[in-house]
Amino acid sequence: PADCAKMPRHKPFALVLTTKTPKVRMGSVPEFAVTITNCSGKALNLTASFPQAGPLDTSFHLYITDPEGKRVEPGSYHKFLPGEVYTGTSLILQRLGPGRAYTQPAYNLSWRYKFDKAGTYLIQVARKFPKESGGGVLKSNVITIAVTKRRAP
Repeated sequence: PADCAKMPRHKPFALVLTTKTPKVRMGSVPEFAVTITNCSGKALNLTASFPQAGPLDTSFHLYITDPEGKRVEPGSYHKFLPGEVYTGTSLILQRLGPGRAYTQPAYNLSWRYKFDKAGTYLIQVARKFPKESGGGVLKSNVITIAVTKRRAP
């Protein structure tokens, strides 16, 4: 069970982004995990849709800011390779009860963006909630990923 006593009263849900790879070399891939905590008195519908072209639940909106301070546009994310075909999604039906937390596994970001520039990247996720769960958009904290240059051979 989550520690809902530490959450502000006006926040029935929390979305927390974590990483075990805050520093990577160019060409390496940072990973992150998303935890949703339900401190409301009602069950939360966490039905998820996972495209087979990538591991992130499509209920989440991913925001990446590159080292130049520019938001990475969706068009610069995953590009299909020759012979690669979009084959649909996997649907996972799930409800998160009151006082419970769920962590979605560590996501490898290589399918979303090529981390080929050295510098600091900012990453955040957001998720819309249905009206029956209070509606609105919940944003996570922002994590910082440092991408360093590769050593010369």
